[in-house]
Amino acid sequence: KTESAAGTVIPLSTTETTTLKDNKNNEIKVPKNFGIAYDSGDNVSDGVVIEDTNHNQYVWIPVGTITNSSGVSKTIDLIRSDFNEITTSDAEVAINTDFYEYNETSGESYANTKAKNLDQFLSSANSNHGYYIARYEAGINESQDQYRYAECSGIGVSVTFGIPANKVAVDGTVKPLSKSGVGVWNAVTQHEAATICRAMYTKNADGVESDLINSFAWDTAIDFIQKCGTASNSSSYATTLAKSGVDTSNPQTTGTNTLLETSSTDQQCKIFDMAGNCYEWCTETYISVDYPNVSRGGTYAFSIPAIYRNNYSYSYTSNRNSFRPIMYL
Repeated sequence: KTESAAGTVIPLSTTETTTLKDNKNNEIKVPKNFGIAYDSGDNVSDGVVIEDTNHNQYVWIPVGTITNSSGVSKTIDLIRSDFNEITTSDAEVAINTDFYEYNETSGESYANTKAKNLDQFLSSANSNHGYYIARYEAGINESQDQYRYAECSGIGVSVTFGIPANKVAVDGTVKPLSKSGVGVWNAVTQHEAATICRAMYTKNADGVESDLINSFAWDTAIDFIQKCGTASNSSSYATTLAKSGVDTSNPQTTGTNTLLETSSTDQQCKIFDMAGNCYEWCTETYISVDYPNVSRGGTYAFSIPAIYRNNYSYSYTSNRNSFRPIMYL
């Protein structure tokens, strides 16, 4: 493993993707210029964490049948779901009546930013048997000159929550961080979040594509957590409520991005805060001309589970709304 705690990251390769096998012979694809994090799990079911040379961390979400750390086979499905009555592998099947994951080249638009290339993501996740999601909600760099203050609506709009938040990038060149203990990048529109995520990595330059998380990536991660997680609430994580305390003077529980204090750490399979801290923009579309932009998960303001879907206007920003990037080969 890399010694990231000591400030160094050892890329497995600087020229090509590396295929590793964990302690039960499951394959993991590690992009060039990434190493294995010092606190990564040894089995994909425990959460395999990679990081770049700037210590941004991502968790491998396996797709297909794996062998967990106890030697039991688990099948992780590439799905969209409400984890109740509707589960589908079809992007254009409605979830909760009116939520769709339209392809960039097909379907309706409704002024919502769709996935960069949904077909490419689905093909990559299936053929490589996995993809990556950011370990943390998008974090923000402390360099003041890279941002301007965002105008936002919602709860506590005048509160900045300490270290830089409530800011948007001057342009799309600023990468979101995926690190513990940094400010949550909130107060961005869904379109801004997508632009920021897409500027992170490209296949030609970096060997991976990056994008704002889509509903397949979100729901498959929940399926992975419920089938492989070992926390007391893992098997019911989809419906577990996670509400933060309303205390702007304290940081988020140690290990997660900074926003508000919670009563317990929302960590499953090395992934933080899918049920808590902030709503997270995704590329799913709600079929409304006025409110097409969709967020997933819970927030510090309300008791809401990880599967939650909510929809907003194209220009909506809030302290409650952040985002999470994905990467795929």
